[in-house]
Amino acid sequence: MNSKSPIGVFDSGLGGISALHTMHSLLPNENLIYLGDSKYNPYGTKTKEEITKRCVAICDELISHDVKAIVIACNTATSACVKLLREKYDVDIIGMEPALKVACDRANRCPTWTLSCACRCVPRSPSCISACRRPSSMLPMTRPRP
Repeated sequence: MNSKSPIGVFDSGLGGISALHTMHSLLPNENLIYLGDSKYNPYGTKTKEEITKRCVAICDELISHDVKAIVIACNTATSACVKLLREKYDVDIIGMEPALKVACDRANRCPTWTLSCACRCVPRSPSCISACRRPSSMLPMTRPRP
């Protein structure tokens, strides 16, 4: 592995292509390898063990291409096994998951209430921002307590 080595990116399907596109825009001089595991998606219906087995196989494949880092562009895969992957591989492993989960995992306590947008729209688009400002489109959501 050297500075010219590629960065590996994977997702359970095609959703990670948006992360790949953003990475390409922000890191135009980096070589990127994308692996979309569409044969085994969706991961949400799999057990943690099944997801971990797939992610290890994918990381092994990316490591065989001498990647300098691996981006898990999948919330489910990150939640299931990012810690194990970081322990197993000697490259940086970057996981993607909702910021609220990370905040709750790191805090001594979790907020009781959060707000979630109920509309189906493209985040940050003008129509979404307009729709999400209507109080009727905001739903209170609770996080299950352990």
